[in-house]
Amino acid sequence: MKDYADMHMPNGVTINYYFSGTEKLKTNMPDQGMMVPAMNDGMFDLLPSDSIKDVWFEQGEGRIIMDLQNNLGVDSLHVFAALDTKRGPEIFSVWASDKPALPPVTGNPKTNGWKYLAMAGPVDIWGNGKVVYSIVPDVKKPLSCRYLMWVSEGSGHGPYYFREIDVFER
Repeated sequence: MKDYADMHMPNGVTINYYFSGTEKLKTNMPDQGMMVPAMNDGMFDLLPSDSIKDVWFEQGEGRIIMDLQNNLGVDSLHVFAALDTKRGPEIFSVWASDKPALPPVTGNPKTNGWKYLAMAGPVDIWGNGKVVYSIVPDVKKPLSCRYLMWVSEGSGHGPYYFREIDVFER
């Protein structure tokens, strides 16, 4: 299987970062809607832009939006992340939309037309390391969507612990 979302594939998948306005911002924070190509470059922490030291805010919520460019039957999602005891737990929810236009990315995802997929709680770690979160839709309820959204929930440092996001087509 090939990663549909990999930037080296001809599918044009993009990933953008959005903040909600509840964050305690840092000075090196990206602009609203800024592209985050390190999350689908096909590598895990190999480039300078993949630095684990990238921290955009200290409190609040941040959102990552992946545009698959068309409705896609999703076989599975895999999120590779870096664990660091200095940055606190990774807590996030995953949402999807099959709408032709991007639904609102701020506010309550459910009331803005997003479909809830999963919640990932913190991983119990005894030091720093790496982890992969996998989401495999139920075969009785196949997932087809154009947009995917990851919402960091109460993370001390925003969603930039995501190092690589892979999407496999059904």
